[in-house]
Amino acid sequence: GGGVSGGVSGGGRGGFFPYSRCAASSAISSGMHVSSAPRRASRHTTPLKLFTRGMWPSLDCAAASRSPFYSLGRLRPFRGGDLEAPGELRRAVAARSYNGEIVITYGNEAGTAWIANLVFSLRSVGIEHFLVIVMSEEHCRALMRPPWLISCAWSSWDFGNCAHKMEMRRLWYSRHHYMSRIIGEERVNVAVVDGDMSIQTDFYPLLKAPPLAQHNLIYTLDHTPDCGDLNVGFAYCQNCAPNGRAQWALDEGLRREGYYCGGQTAEFGDGGRFWNSSDRAGATSGPHRWAEWATARDQKLYSDVVAGACCGAPLTKLMFPSSYKVKDQYVFMREWGQRAKCAS
Repeated sequence: GGGVSGGVSGGGRGGFFPYSRCAASSAISSGMHVSSAPRRASRHTTPLKLFTRGMWPSLDCAAASRSPFYSLGRLRPFRGGDLEAPGELRRAVAARSYNGEIVITYGNEAGTAWIANLVFSLRSVGIEHFLVIVMSEEHCRALMRPPWLISCAWSSWDFGNCAHKMEMRRLWYSRHHYMSRIIGEERVNVAVVDGDMSIQTDFYPLLKAPPLAQHNLIYTLDHTPDCGDLNVGFAYCQNCAPNGRAQWALDEGLRREGYYCGGQTAEFGDGGRFWNSSDRAGATSGPHRWAEWATARDQKLYSDVVAGACCGAPLTKLMFPSSYKVKDQYVFMREWGQRAKCAS
């Protein structure tokens, strides 16, 4: 229950770690921050205007005594290997989960400042049970340098049949891939948070109280209050059953993208199988030109998946794999499962 001092898992023994235990309960009741102040690392240069105390805020022992999810100072920093290697995801979740919860985020080298900002904001509200998933071992090694000690692992995962390799696709969809794997293999509650977010308060009291407590898969919304308009910047799965409906939604999104990214003309071009029924019904016409990428692509795709789950039938509305013209709006909506208000 107390703080941890000493070595860094995956990085050798010894090294920088700023926390000692919270003081006795009599001191906690005063509401004071009673832990030792974070140490400055004498041999490392921190970025301008960013002090070590911003990376490692003081322990809030009163909050730690109230919240079962206050993990700051209670987990060792961790540098993992390739999460696709046998046993590596299990090792990472075991090292970085706390009281049945883990927060994952993701990024590449270009997003390093965003990742750091998110991590420091999580620490500021007492959440240390995070894991940053990056695209290379070198990036993870850099994040784990003192005094940042941003716990991470890297991944070689990618779609297997896309027409072209694309790091942005691999990066964005890795969060859905590992959310699904954690649900299916590790059976802990998992939150996925975009690296460009900043956390200003502990979100667990909201997730664990009515009305959200009764739900399993929770997403933030984008523009309208219906399940066909997701913002996937924050997602949370609590008490999600392996191979259950929540995991199905995650896997269906991965399946669709794996299909769409193939780019075969015989599937998505003029006369292709994807459009045959719609074109024959008079709903659409060509030209059908494959679209390799789109803005907010995974967000649109998962909005379609989840809206279909709410409507009880497959739905495609925001993310089509190639271009089209609508010839009859009513027939088009019927052909692609867009029943009025079923996703509200």
